[in-house]
Amino acid sequence: MDFLISSLDGGQKFRFPKKTLVGFNESQCNHRNIICKNHPESTDRIVKIKEALESLLQNCEVLKDFPAIDDNDLLQSHSLKHVTLMNNASTSTQEDINSICSNFDSVFMTGVS
Repeated sequence: MDFLISSLDGGQKFRFPKKTLVGFNESQCNHRNIICKNHPESTDRIVKIKEALESLLQNCEVLKDFPAIDDNDLLQSHSLKHVTLMNNASTSTQEDINSICSNFDSVFMTGVS
């Protein structure tokens, strides 16, 4: 589908052959702060954003499934130390995960997020 948009002065027209792609990673709905229940990063935040954008999303292509990434992908933007820390956290106790989070500003994690 093409989109035809006029310039602000009504003269030149621009044609866009593709829809805007918007991604919502549904797995993020599993991400919950078990320590601070009122933290702004929550499942409700994702749901509210989608609801607020509902009329716009009708004109977009919505991506719901994201390809899996591996350590090589992560190492393009993170240090090996950080990638290893996060990989190890996925099998750690919640107490150990909370300890890791205390080294960052306003970060929380669980074994599934």
